[in-house]
Amino acid sequence: MKSNRSIWLLTVFVLLLPSAIFADENFSQKLYREYVRNSLDNWEPILREMERNIGKGENPELLYELTLGQYGFIGYLASEGREKKAKTVLGDAFKNAEKLLKIREDWAEAYAVTGGLFGLKIILSPITAPVSGPKSMKNIEKAISVDPYSPAGYIEKGNARYSMPRAFGGSEEEAVELLEKGILLMENQGKNEENWYYLNALLALAQIFSETGRSGKYEAVLRKMVQQEPEMKWVLSKDSGELFRKME
Repeated sequence: MKSNRSIWLLTVFVLLLPSAIFADENFSQKLYREYVRNSLDNWEPILREMERNIGKGENPELLYELTLGQYGFIGYLASEGREKKAKTVLGDAFKNAEKLLKIREDWAEAYAVTGGLFGLKIILSPITAPVSGPKSMKNIEKAISVDPYSPAGYIEKGNARYSMPRAFGGSEEEAVELLEKGILLMENQGKNEENWYYLNALLALAQIFSETGRSGKYEAVLRKMVQQEPEMKWVLSKDSGELFRKME
């Protein structure tokens, strides 16, 4: 089912704040290192540590980073069939996203991650699609209108176009265009270094190329990922196809 293939397209979490630095470089580095090792189970204690640090005082950037991380972790849990836990984390992430939108009404990345969370809600509870679908797109479109140069809105819109049925606006070609635009913006803005969200967007693009039989482009994207992060050589192994099969 296509919607289930989208759960790893984290759709989902660092790195797209145009005017802010990371609240805690160690947290972003920890999430990144575990991502490139394909060890997202190790994200849970990192996210808990982030929550404890937020409890010590106001820190909008760290709150955003936590929410984005939760978004990515939810997608991972769903891909592993751990839906009960994913729903629990989703509830926490929605609460954090609500706080973000109260901090700044023009925070494009906050709208984008909120839209992504509604997309994950559909995957975890398909019955909510008639309500969650429009809410997802409303937040994503808001992200793009607030800041047309923010990569997050285009990446999340690409994820949405990829996962939704054609009858409701789904389009693999449009998804490719949107993902490529978001990826290019990240590269032009220097947001592609040690950024798991950037690598995840490339992985989303590779998946679409794989699904549509464009093996040359699929392999080119995977090699680009490894060039960016040599530790991700596992994506080139014969066993890496399991990653995509989990999304089906």
